[in-house]
Amino acid sequence: MEGKKRSGAVNSGDDDSNSENAGAAVSDEAEYEADTHTTTKKKIITTAESEETYKESCLFYTYNDIARNPDSVKGERAKIVGKVFQVQEKGSEVILMVNITQGEYGSWNDSIMVYYEIPDGESRILEDDVVSMWGKLGGTYTYTTVMGAERTVPLLYAEYVDVEYNDVY
Repeated sequence: MEGKKRSGAVNSGDDDSNSENAGAAVSDEAEYEADTHTTTKKKIITTAESEETYKESCLFYTYNDIARNPDSVKGERAKIVGKVFQVQEKGSEVILMVNITQGEYGSWNDSIMVYYEIPDGESRILEDDVVSMWGKLGGTYTYTTVMGAERTVPLLYAEYVDVEYNDVY
């Protein structure tokens, strides 16, 4: 079943400036530090990478790949498939909790947290949606559960999310 295509970026804080951005628009931004009287220049590179090119550059990761050594894959482009079990919305910004390991009898396990910004005019993502996600791995995120325990999960900054189907029985 073909899913709805979405695109949206949440700033992951990574600096993607590199020489591979041929044809990119470059601008200089000067910063003045009053106490040292120095000027620093930063190159800001913007590109218009297609959705197809971005998705093709992503590698498939399993839960064990990203949970065991999260810092070794932090910043890497990833494709992850899973089932949404929690959605928190604030305007167009969405935080998803997604189980990404499919078990026996249709169950899903192994949670990750996903930050995503839904583009204008796109449909909402709902609990029980099975989604394909492409984005950058962000290490881990630690939060406090409703029972007061701390929990650490892998983090993905999604650029694109396709809703494949809704898994409600």
